[in-house]
Formats: sequence, structure tokens, C-alpha cells
Amino acid sequence: MIKADTGKWNIVKPEKMKAEKKKVYEFLREISDLKAISFPDEEITEEKAGLNKPEYTIKLDLITNKKHTLLIGKKTKDTRYYVKSDTSPYIMLLSEYMVKELTPDIKELKVKKEKKESKKK
Repeated sequence: MIKADTGKWNIVKPEKMKAEKKKVYEFLREISDLKAISFPDEEITEEKAGLNKPEYTIKLDLITNKKHTLLIGKKTKDTRYYVKSDTSPYIMLLSEYMVKELTPDIKELKVKKEKKESKKK
């Protein structure tokens, strides 16, 4: 997603379309408040955690020219996901709920066409 100079949000990948402002702000709030729920009980490699070929990759390019990446790997037996941020050397765990919040279906972000009011005669 990218914010235009007009203040409107646009999705640029996988296809170009206008994004629903409210949904974008919900996503940004979730990612800015992101906290791991725990750490794996045993040491695990990035490969075993699925981080070498992640299920999802979230990339953020901030207006401060900083870039951040969050890798979301395999799901654990207890429905948590292995994750790793480029700002930390540690593999952490996120809840399935949080992963769903961070990886919404593109259709949920897309601006919905406004319904035209039907004229009553």
C-alpha cells in the first residue's frame, strides 16, 4: 500500500486499486502495536520455523526512509506462527488471530463501490 499526496491510500501489489482508509488504519494500528506472545520453548532454526520460505512477508517503507520486514513462517501445533522481524535477532511466536489481522484478504482492503440510492417514484 502507498499513501498518495492527496491522503488517499492505494494498493500497489498484487494489483493497483484504491484502499479503504478505515481498513488501512486498522492494519497500521495492528502492526504498530505488534508484540510477540511468546518465544519458542526450544531453540529453532529459521529453516525449521519456515522463515527461509515464509508464508507471508510484510514490508514497510516509512517516510523516514527506514525499511522494516516481518517474516511469518510455519504454524505451530498449537496454532501460533513463527515470526522474525529484521529489528530483532530472535524468532518469536504470534497468535493465529494476529497473523490473520496482519494478512487480510486484499478484497477486505479494497474500496467498495458506493451504492446509488434508488429514486422512489
